[in-house]
Amino acid sequence: MISVLVVDDDQAVRENLLAFLEDEGMRLSEAESGEAAVELAREACDFDLCVMDLRLPGMDGNATVVAMHALQPQLLFLIHTGSVNYALPPELRAMGMMQDHVFMKPLADMGVLADAIRRLCGR
Repeated sequence: MISVLVVDDDQAVRENLLAFLEDEGMRLSEAESGEAAVELAREACDFDLCVMDLRLPGMDGNATVVAMHALQPQLLFLIHTGSVNYALPPELRAMGMMQDHVFMKPLADMGVLADAIRRLCGR
């Protein structure tokens, strides 16, 4: 079973993603801030992939991905953002992320996100 951490400060978005991915048979955890996500990565190594929002209070999504990657280099990431002009910064590209790892909110079909999770996790 794929284990996914969903990081988003918007509770409604987080709950929708969690409900959909649970229906897709994934094991889920959640965090509402970058700092909370980093703490979870520090405490546990049971996530296969993290779905990361960018606009978070405090530590933003890019900084959170870098910090989590330093703690768990095997952890995979997808970006889920409402920032229509977002382009992956060099530090995330250096980690192997590509522009097709970025999904714009709102997703008309969350199935594409679930498919990307399965593809990245090799399942």
